[in-house]
Amino acid sequence: MPKVIFDYELCEHCGLCVDACTVRLLADEEVDGEAIAKPRADRVEGVTRKGNSAIYDCPGCSNCRICVITCPVEAIYVKPDGASGDFRLRVCPQ
Repeated sequence: MPKVIFDYELCEHCGLCVDACTVRLLADEEVDGEAIAKPRADRVEGVTRKGNSAIYDCPGCSNCRICVITCPVEAIYVKPDGASGDFRLRVCPQ
């Protein structure tokens, strides 16, 4: 299952990823008066928090990575279904 990883410390809350998502997986959610981009709750099978990052299990993600390409601060990473290796990279702190 694809994993969509957001680093909310890097995220500028610009909404470009929400607008770019080809399968309308992402949406802005109001948190403390600020619009936060994240996968729609009804399309997430699980979430793991790690520091300022959130790792969402998203079966509806098409792995197109348009959100990753669009993000001006590289706050999003998509680990495709079946990919092996360490997907934390720079986004998820140890």
